[in-house]
Formats: sequence, C-alpha cells, structure tokens
Amino acid sequence: MKRKGNIDSSDRRVRYTKMMIRQSFLSLISERPISKISVTDICNQADLNRGTFYAYYKDPNDLYQQIKESLLEEIETPIESIIDTSSLYDLLLNVFTSIEQNKDLCTIVLSNNSDQEFISQILNLVRNKFIGLWHERVPMIPLKTLNYLFTFTANGSMGVLKEWLTNDVKDDTPEMMAALVEQMSSNAFLSYLTGDHNLTK
Repeated sequence: MKRKGNIDSSDRRVRYTKMMIRQSFLSLISERPISKISVTDICNQADLNRGTFYAYYKDPNDLYQQIKESLLEEIETPIESIIDTSSLYDLLLNVFTSIEQNKDLCTIVLSNNSDQEFISQILNLVRNKFIGLWHERVPMIPLKTLNYLFTFTANGSMGVLKEWLTNDVKDDTPEMMAALVEQMSSNAFLSYLTGDHNLTK
C-alpha cells in the first residue's frame, strides 16, 4: 500500500512532466504547424524520452486536443455556476481570467485564427448565458434576433481579445477587459433597442 506522501510526490511529478510537455509543444506550435511537429521534437524540447510522452498522449494531435479540452473545462466550470446575475461582468471576468492563465495557448490559436472550431467552442460556452440574460431584460425580442446580436458582439469581442493578448499591456487586467467588453455589448444591445429598424415583431 502506497503512503500518502508517496502518492503526493508522484502526482507532483506527473503534473510537472505534463507541464513540461505542454510548454515544449506550445513553443513548437508557435513556430510551425502541428503537422510538422513530431513526438521526437516535443521530447527533445522537453528533455524527456518518448516513453514518457506515450504514457500520457497518443501523438501531438492528442496532446493538443487534451490541452484545448482542459481550457474549455476551465472556462465552462465557473460559467455554469453563474445562475442568477443581472450583469454579464462575472461571466466575462471568468472567461478573461481563464484566457490570461492560458495565454500561451490562446495567443497561438487567436494569432492567425488557426483553429476556428476551438474559437467557436469558446464562444458557444457563453452564447446561452448572454442570450438568456438579454432575453430576461427584453423578452419581446425573438431569440433568432438575439443570436444575431450575440454573433455581432462576439466577433467584436474576439477582436478585442486578440488585441489584448497581442499587445500584452500589463495594466489591462482581466477585470478591466471584462468591464470594457460588457460595456461594448450593452451599448450594441441598447443601440439596437433604440434604433428605428429593430426586429422585435
């Protein structure tokens, strides 16, 4: 029977090994497409043997998929806990905080729109929350129209997010960015409501 101390030590080694593999992979994928990255490349970069890599991943694509799934779960979990709120701020803050903590991956994905499916998955995590909150405020607007409004504001928000990651302005905290995007989204929503050609009918 393993003692708790030995188990904790083993867990730390596993986490450290996976972190080294992840960092090496992300360093490589920032320089070349995943199709040009081999297991040997990753192991050489991480100073690990191939057997260690295969203990956790099947190939570079499997590694990339697991990294993305981990980020999506990290974003989704706190979002799902937000049930009653009159503001989008808490939701956006969770998203921006998670993205800042995974800046290396998000910068690569957003820098050249290399993974549209992943970007869509991130947007879909917040779509229902956005639309649900808007629908509570103005229930007479058709859900189809709210989806259009979300797509419009989401594309703008992704542009802001890309700019934030690229410029690396340390003073622009997740809190500031969440407040900015909330204000932009609210302005777009209000502009639609006060326009002469809205689609509430």
